[in-house]
Amino acid sequence: MESASEQRSTSDHIARIISLLTISPFQIVVYMLFADIICHNFIQEAILNTISGTFFLLIPLFPLWYLGRRNRIKNYSIKREDRGILFLILIIGFTGVSIIYYVYPQFTGLDTGILFIFAVGYTLLNVISLIITNGLKFKVSLHMTGAASSITALVIVIGWLWGFLYLFCLLIAWARVKLHAHTRQEVIIGAVLGIMTIFFTYLGFGHFF
Repeated sequence: MESASEQRSTSDHIARIISLLTISPFQIVVYMLFADIICHNFIQEAILNTISGTFFLLIPLFPLWYLGRRNRIKNYSIKREDRGILFLILIIGFTGVSIIYYVYPQFTGLDTGILFIFAVGYTLLNVISLIITNGLKFKVSLHMTGAASSITALVIVIGWLWGFLYLFCLLIAWARVKLHAHTRQEVIIGAVLGIMTIFFTYLGFGHFF
C-alpha cells in the first residue's frame, strides 16, 4: 500500500504531465479545425496551419525557452514579474496574425474570418492579462485562459457538442492548484477571462452560434 508521501508524489507527477500537455493543444485544435472548415484542398490547409502554427505555437516558445534557460519557470508557471515581456511578445505576434488573416481573403479568396476573429480575441486576451498582471499585480492562469478561450471558440463556430472539452478545464484547474502554481481564484478568473473575452469578440464581429 502506498504511503501518503508516495501518493503525493504520484499525484504531483500526474499534475505535471497534465500541465505540460495542456500548454497549447487547444489552440492547435482550433486553428487546424478552422483551417479544415475554410480550405478546399490540402495545400491551402497546410499554408493556413503553417501561418497559425508560427504565431500561435513557435513565437510564444521563444520567451518561454528564454525564461526556462534562466530558471524562471517552475511547474510550468511563469512568475508574475516575468510575464510582462511574454505578454508583449504575444500581443505583437497575435496582432500580426490578425492583420494577415484580415487581408488574406483579398489575395486568396478564402474567407479566413473565423481565424481572424480568433486571433483578435487572443490579442485582446493578452492585453487584458497584461493589464491585470502589471496593473492589479494578479497572476491569472495562462493554462486556463488558453484552454477556456480556445474551447469557447470551438463551441461558437462549430457547435455545442464541443462543450465537452470544458471538462478538461477541471483537470487543468486541479493540476495548477495541486502544483501550487496558482490559487483556486487564479484558475477560476483565468477560465472566466478566457471564455468572456472570446465570446464577446465573436459577438462583436457578428459571429454568434
